[in-house]
Amino acid sequence: MTTKETYMDNLVKGPKSLCKSTNFGDIEAALQDLKHNQTYSIADIVFTIRQINNFQQSTLNGITPSAPYDNSNLNLEDINDLKVDMTYQRRMRLRKLLKKLLDKGEFDKDAAGFIDVAIRTDKSKVVWDGFRRVIMAALTGLTRIPCSITKHAEHISLSEQPKIEARLFKIRNTPEKISPEETFKADVVYEDETAIKIKTLLEDSNLDIEGILGKGKPLGGIAEVQSNFENWKKNPDDFKWNRNYWVAASLMIQTLYPSQNLVSTYLLRDLAWLLTVNDEIDNGYTKEEISQKWSQWIIDSGRIKQSDITTAGSKKKTITSWWISKNILKDDNGLSDKLYEYLPDIIKTTDSVIMKGIDDE
Repeated sequence: MTTKETYMDNLVKGPKSLCKSTNFGDIEAALQDLKHNQTYSIADIVFTIRQINNFQQSTLNGITPSAPYDNSNLNLEDINDLKVDMTYQRRMRLRKLLKKLLDKGEFDKDAAGFIDVAIRTDKSKVVWDGFRRVIMAALTGLTRIPCSITKHAEHISLSEQPKIEARLFKIRNTPEKISPEETFKADVVYEDETAIKIKTLLEDSNLDIEGILGKGKPLGGIAEVQSNFENWKKNPDDFKWNRNYWVAASLMIQTLYPSQNLVSTYLLRDLAWLLTVNDEIDNGYTKEEISQKWSQWIIDSGRIKQSDITTAGSKKKTITSWWISKNILKDDNGLSDKLYEYLPDIIKTTDSVIMKGIDDE
């Protein structure tokens, strides 16, 4: 017998099925409709899933069996002894669970960590967080799994114990919002290919985000760089993305606004777009000409903040770049006409405040 067959033979087998059918759709529906205010054995759920027609061939053969945990320091519990209370748990979506397993090709024990289990005063062991992880563990051959145990106090009634578990479940599953910058930082550590490319772009642009590089001017945010990286967001294919324009835009902004604490991610994006379009104009401006005109505009207007520009353009790439060409460059070489083509229709067709402000200057 092969190792794979050995592991699969050791899968948790529940004493009863929760669905008479062997059809995937029927079993998926039955598991989604597990009754509120009822506790189910994990073993029963696993047994029910395993009775699906061709489940071994269509699913389990695509998943690497899990070797048993071999760390004696882990608090391992028998999966057969665990239950789940659907009073507060989310409905089980079998298709999504299996897809996650198949996409990964295995049960990631390190990422799964510990399952949270509450021992009730009737001695039942109820999974209050990690329900789906237990199912995936069992389907890949594990019979025991590390658990973090919470014991209900003897003076608390059985009817109150699910309420305590539900509160813990809610706290655990109301995640703190992670910022794009924090996610990017993790991606860099993980060595995600795109994140590393963006990190290199930041280095060349003398920019830093979340202190990752430890040098360079802080960037106001990473989201717009990511959404426009190597492909201009919401733009036609007329103009190809070019990292050199992002580097040039960053260095230009830092020169023009030396006293500001950070580089606006919106202005970086919008100037990089302007430089991109400018390069396609027959009589386009050199970077030196743009920088000189901009510097003089700051002196003449007294507008010394990057936000003076981004606010005027409503933080929209097409509007801001056109605003720059009209007000700062005083363009008559065709750049503003080209940028005008990409303006939102409402700006073109209404006598808006922005239109009046530009015309009046």
